[in-house]
Amino acid sequence: MLHAQNPVVEIRSEGSTAITSTASLHALYTTTPYIPIYSQASGTGIYSQEGVRGEITPTASNPKNQFVGVVGLGKNASPIGGNGAFNVGVFGSGKHGLWGKSSESFGYGVYGDGHTGVLGISNTGGIGVQGISYGGGYAGAFLGKVVIYDRLGIGIPGDQFPDFMLDVNGRARLRSGGTNETSAGVWFNNNLNTQLRAFIGMREDNEFGIYSPSMNQWLLRLNIGIGTICSYSTITNCSDIRLKTDISPIQGSLTRIQALNGVNYHWKKHPETSLQTGFIAQEVQKIFPELVETDQEGFLSVNYTGLIPHLLEAIKELQEKNEAQSSTTQSLKLKNEQLEARLSAIEAALNLPTATGK
Repeated sequence: MLHAQNPVVEIRSEGSTAITSTASLHALYTTTPYIPIYSQASGTGIYSQEGVRGEITPTASNPKNQFVGVVGLGKNASPIGGNGAFNVGVFGSGKHGLWGKSSESFGYGVYGDGHTGVLGISNTGGIGVQGISYGGGYAGAFLGKVVIYDRLGIGIPGDQFPDFMLDVNGRARLRSGGTNETSAGVWFNNNLNTQLRAFIGMREDNEFGIYSPSMNQWLLRLNIGIGTICSYSTITNCSDIRLKTDISPIQGSLTRIQALNGVNYHWKKHPETSLQTGFIAQEVQKIFPELVETDQEGFLSVNYTGLIPHLLEAIKELQEKNEAQSSTTQSLKLKNEQLEARLSAIEAALNLPTATGK
C-alpha cells in the first residue's frame, strides 16, 4: 500500500476496489499527455463488463447540489489523430460506446452539455447512443434545438432501418394549441426554402384544411363536425384530351336519367345534421355502374360529378325532341291554314251568282 504525507488516495493490490478516496473534490487528478486512466473489464464479478463506473451517493460532498456520475469536458486541445475531434467531452466507440442508466426519478442516463454534448458513432450498423426507459421516465429528452442530419425512424422494429428522412411506423399525432395557421399542422416551404408556401392542418377544433399565406386564405376547409367541404376557389377535374383514350359519345342519357329518383335523407350516425339531398347508390349502380365505387367494407359511393355529362346529353335529347315537336306543330299549323284557305275558296265559289245573273 502506498501512502503520501496526507493520503487521500489508497491503492490496493487486491480486492474489488482499485482506488478509494476520501477527497472532498477530486479523488484522482492527472495531467499526463497520454491516456490518464485506462480500465479493462475482464473479471468475473457482478460488474465485470463495466470499464468505467461513476456513481454519486446522497452522502457524498455535493456543494453544487449536482448528482452526476461521470463528467467529460472537451476543451480546445490538439486534434486526436488529425481528425479534428478535440471538442468531445466523452467519446464512446464500440458495441456500446457510451452507456448510461438513470435509476432515480428525473435522473439522466446520459447528459451532455457543450459543443458536442454526447457523440456516439456506429460504423457497422450498431447503435451510436441508446436510451432505455423501463418506467415513467424518458429514454431520451431534448431541451432546445435538435438537428437530424440523416434519416429518422419512429416506431420501426430494431431489425429495420428508416427508408426516408422521416419514417413513421404507425400513427403520429400533432398536438394543437392555437387557431388558423398557428394550430396543429405542417408547413411547406418553396424550393429555395426561403418562404412558407402552404399550410395543411387544423383551422380550429372542427375544421381541417389547406391555407395559402400568399392569398391569406384557407383554400379548402373540411368540417369534421358536420362533414361538409368548403372550397374558396374553383375545383376542376383533369380533362385534357391528351390524357384520355377510348373516347366514345354518351347515348341514351335521357332514358337513364328519367329512371333516377332524387331523395332527401339524414345520416344514421349523425341525424342531427342538416337535411341532405342526393341519390341512393344502389339505384344509381343499376343505371350508371361506372359512377359507383365499392369500398373494402362493401359500402357504395357515387360520383356525382360524373352525372353532369349525362344531364347535358339528356338536355340535348329533350331539345331535339322539342325542336322536332315544334317542327311538327308548325307543319300542322301550315296545313291547317292551307285547308282553311281552300275551304274559304270553296265557300266563296258556292256563293257566286250564275252567268245570266238569274
